[in-house]
Amino acid sequence: MIRGARLTCPSPRSAFSLVEVVVAVGIFAIAVVSVIGLLGPISQSVANVKDGDDASRVSSIVQAELQRLGVAAVNGFLGAGTSLYASRSGDKIGPDVATAPWDADVPDLNGNSVVDAFERDAQKFFEIRLRANPTLGFNAATDGFLAINVELRWPAFSGDGNKLIGDAVEQQSVLIIPVAITR
Repeated sequence: MIRGARLTCPSPRSAFSLVEVVVAVGIFAIAVVSVIGLLGPISQSVANVKDGDDASRVSSIVQAELQRLGVAAVNGFLGAGTSLYASRSGDKIGPDVATAPWDADVPDLNGNSVVDAFERDAQKFFEIRLRANPTLGFNAATDGFLAINVELRWPAFSGDGNKLIGDAVEQQSVLIIPVAITR
């Protein structure tokens, strides 16, 4: 034993070990990946809510337009089985065969007025089908009003103007609204 020698304790640790740093970075990375993974479903949910709000607004516009047209015109649409189409904003509504509502002065990406068929179709976001309401079964000739279901389906056409067909039709969202058209 050495006289006068003093035993000293090691100083307290003042740094992180490599293992601690790797574990902390791993936990942080998992947290960041989890948050980023939530962004996709959240943005899809927001888009679905916006489309639903647009559909509600368009359904109100369609109801008012059907009432304005009257029972005879609505009966004509029911008998013909014609689909109507509406723009996302609802400012344009018309049958598929009519080009007039879709040829308005809306410039395309090149600044030209819309005249091409695919550009007309790209404006058609909602497909509107009118069907007799079998539950109510009322008739305008005898009961004073016509009971119908307004069926909105979206998207009707893709953004590039292609009509949705096959399995894509099964992926459409649908909103069905019972409507009564009075005399």
